[in-house]
Amino acid sequence: TVLYFSGALQFFLSWLSLVMVKRWSVALGLPDWLFVLGSEALQTVTASWASMPIQLMILQLCVPGIEATCYALLAGSVNMGRALSRYSGAFALDLFGVKPIGAVGESAQFENFWKVVVISIFLPLIP
Repeated sequence: TVLYFSGALQFFLSWLSLVMVKRWSVALGLPDWLFVLGSEALQTVTASWASMPIQLMILQLCVPGIEATCYALLAGSVNMGRALSRYSGAFALDLFGVKPIGAVGESAQFENFWKVVVISIFLPLIP
């Protein structure tokens, strides 16, 4: 139940990224710093909450005496997933032509950024 609830909550909280990218938060009168602080805090807490039952299940399935090994495998898998996520995100940005260099007046580089954000919202539903 916790996994389903936290997964659904993470999915819905991910949409806050699109709210910021499309600048709907500014239209609602929320400053960017406040919106980012609040949405990131909610997403981080929810992700931490979702990882606890998984860690407990893995430890329950371990043979006594090798819990540390199982936890190391879990941590390694999480780290590998994060690294692959970053590389996939960079690939998606490149694929959609989002290639800003920090120059003045390059807002056109961000026209397709919202599409990458929507993809990043739905990809975690696959597992």
